[in-house]
Amino acid sequence: MYRFKKNYKNYLRYNKHIRACALCAPEDFTIIEQTEYAVVVVNNYPYDIWEQSVVLEHLMVLPLEHKANLSELSPAIQNDIMALLAAYETMGYNIYARSANSKHRSVAHHQHTHLIKITNDYARASLYIEKPYLLKMFGRHTKSKKTAQN
Repeated sequence: MYRFKKNYKNYLRYNKHIRACALCAPEDFTIIEQTEYAVVVVNNYPYDIWEQSVVLEHLMVLPLEHKANLSELSPAIQNDIMALLAAYETMGYNIYARSANSKHRSVAHHQHTHLIKITNDYARASLYIEKPYLLKMFGRHTKSKKTAQN
């Protein structure tokens, strides 16, 4: 998963100013769907590339209760989230979540699951290294032989 330079810079700028949990305020996102225990929102800082393909849409499922892991949520909340994930999976979304202990999880103490819809287009990208020695990615996408999924 990668963000192009503009999205990456916006994401870093946003993270510098976060004092509380960014995911405890779903009203800061565009809400797609809400259930009793969870909300589906548009990710404000979406990935541009996922599994070597161009990202069409990047959503997140956020439990309304602030917990780090799915196991900390009640069975009713877990079932609600699983029903949402199943529904979006049938619509062609990839499902992805990091463990609370992952050093790459940007919001470590609020469980959230990414829903990522991709095209069948392969991303063509260039990689370069820039001080402070971060791997950066930019580029365009190219069409595959298959037609894009919608």
